[in-house]
Amino acid sequence: MSLFAAPPAELAPDALRQRRDRQAWRTVRANVASKAVASGLRFVTIPLSLALLGTQRYGLWLTVGSLLSWFNFSDLGISSGLLNTVGDAYGRDDWPAIRRYVSTAYFSYTVLSLAVAALAVGFSFWPGLPGLLGVSQEPALLADARLLVLLCGIAFSVSFSLNAIAPLSTALQEGYLAGYFQIAGALVSCGVLALLAWRGASLAQFAVAMAAPPLAASASLAAYLFFVRHPGLRPRLRDWSLSSFRSLMSFGIPLQIVGLGDLGILYSMNIVISNRLGPGSVPGFAVPASAFMVFSSLAYGLVYPYLPAYAEAQARGDWHWIRQTAFRRLAIAVGLVLAAGLGMTVLGRTAVRVWTGGRVVPEQRFLLAMAVYFVLTASATANGILLMGLGRVKTKAAIHLSVAGVFVAGSWLLLPRLGLVAVPLAGCAAYLIDCATSLPLALRHIRRRAALAL
Repeated sequence: MSLFAAPPAELAPDALRQRRDRQAWRTVRANVASKAVASGLRFVTIPLSLALLGTQRYGLWLTVGSLLSWFNFSDLGISSGLLNTVGDAYGRDDWPAIRRYVSTAYFSYTVLSLAVAALAVGFSFWPGLPGLLGVSQEPALLADARLLVLLCGIAFSVSFSLNAIAPLSTALQEGYLAGYFQIAGALVSCGVLALLAWRGASLAQFAVAMAAPPLAASASLAAYLFFVRHPGLRPRLRDWSLSSFRSLMSFGIPLQIVGLGDLGILYSMNIVISNRLGPGSVPGFAVPASAFMVFSSLAYGLVYPYLPAYAEAQARGDWHWIRQTAFRRLAIAVGLVLAAGLGMTVLGRTAVRVWTGGRVVPEQRFLLAMAVYFVLTASATANGILLMGLGRVKTKAAIHLSVAGVFVAGSWLLLPRLGLVAVPLAGCAAYLIDCATSLPLALRHIRRRAALAL
């Protein structure tokens, strides 16, 4: 008996397409709701955090968060591999394989989380940490920096053991469940921050309070998936298998390279800016960027649920649905970010100044460059999801690593000369590479596979 109420094997092709679209759209709605809530709360939490911590310590908080995000590289690509392997097994109705993938991923993460905890402890005592964070000449921030790295690193290691949960729900085309729990965690975080802003808190207390609600949300989702919704998929050590681990890695390693590129693009900028211009300059980039990220995240939420759907459709040879859906998702994602970018270019300077109480006032040229940059990233995101869903993970990895290299190197070289506008300018140059390669390669793959099926 299947774990699902409507086993795909019992459905006709048209019914399968309808079910695939329905499940993906449920996840899209949940993702949009989650991003909308998180984005709305960000407009509240950023000024509260700035008022509570001040510009220097808030910049340090952002920088340490970006630094610790590099620990995601120890993921080995397991979560990304889980999306493709489970999505493909789902398309073949191979439930025993799904169980093995889940158990293998979960227990592999448990081991990795212990390694991340040890790494975090060692990193907090590293002599070179103050120089990396740009606080060598700021004795008042030095102790806070070390304690923050330690506390956030431990919290990060705990979350590591739960890394397989959200990708699993997405791979089963039930990613809307993760969206619901993320909304709950975000609301609790906002409530805790409001309490801290009223009562006052140290940077360490702020860090603990911000880390706890998301961890609780992830743990609750895991409990719901494995004890209520899909008890048959509950991880068992005896189901861990080397062959399943190899299958995860066959997708995971190239996707880990993609993740490395994402880390370089998304999380190195605060570190680079802090190192080159000092932590006080970080909010000048991060705060306006967070406004753009609201719409970029919404665009991502509109296309990401289709990754496992692409994998399932490829397993069933439904090439027409893949091509049609890919173009539709691309148009929606780019259109959304383009409209938002135009709005931010016209109104962003005043809006950010009012939003932050005058603590951050972006330049007009910076906002214009950011608008162009985020339009290009929206295109790259939609096309990258298509490539990964089609199993072209090595192709995506090579493109994305090139993009990240150009972005980081360009930002590093230009920041002292151009200031913060150097970051989006370098990003535009980098993402033009992706726009010129990803979609043509994906369409060629579809044409070749469709021709072979005739």
